[in-house]
Amino acid sequence: MKKITTLSELAKVCGCSPATVSYVLNGREDQRISEETKQKILQMANLFQYRINPYAKALAKGEVHNIMFFYACSDFSLAKSDTLNFINELSFFLKENQFNVIIAPTDQIQKFEFVDAVITYRISKKAFKELSNKNYVPVIAIDTMLHDDLFYEIVNSFDELISDASTVYISTPYDDTEINEELKAKAHIEFVESFTDLKQSILKHSGKRMITFNIEIQKYLKCFQLDIEYHSLNPKEKYEAILEAIQDSIARNEDKNHQIRVKS
Repeated sequence: MKKITTLSELAKVCGCSPATVSYVLNGREDQRISEETKQKILQMANLFQYRINPYAKALAKGEVHNIMFFYACSDFSLAKSDTLNFINELSFFLKENQFNVIIAPTDQIQKFEFVDAVITYRISKKAFKELSNKNYVPVIAIDTMLHDDLFYEIVNSFDELISDASTVYISTPYDDTEINEELKAKAHIEFVESFTDLKQSILKHSGKRMITFNIEIQKYLKCFQLDIEYHSLNPKEKYEAILEAIQDSIARNEDKNHQIRVKS
């Protein structure tokens, strides 16, 4: 059976006006439409696999509240899992504030349609520049240092790190050399990009106090009864800063400070 893709086509097979079909599919209660007609429209929509485009619907109402999330993909499975955890937590937080997070294909720098803003996570300065040049909505950088007042950037301060010689931090690297160098200057840190790197770092620092920024690394090592502490770099204040940056960007509040460092 041929799939119906337009409202007019669906209205024709239902024998109704496009307006009536639209009222039913959008759940309008302020129109007097018989139950028989409603059921027919819903059944035909299901039969012909007709779906309302949520972005077009929101756009028509002037209520687009969609945020595109673009992140750098890693070949290291523990880094991937950590990113997915962050996306999940951020999505729930933004959902409570009327924003929907849409995940972008990470292997393509492209223009994104029907979104209010784009959030980037741990991508390089070069990738950020390419992405921002293609999109004319606000683009907000998380964990990338831009030093550009045109864009909001949200980065941890790393002020609470322990710098004594008996403590070592284990972390996946950022896709930003400047952040990696700042971390090295503030504490003894080992960057790992594979299970081999992780194993070597653990053996190298056996007997020292070990702390990780990546919850998935902690979970993995606990499976082998290896003790490592977890230091979160994503406190509630970071999510609140992201939300404020989104709201200010959409409202075009240019008087705000665009370089935000989150206490961590």
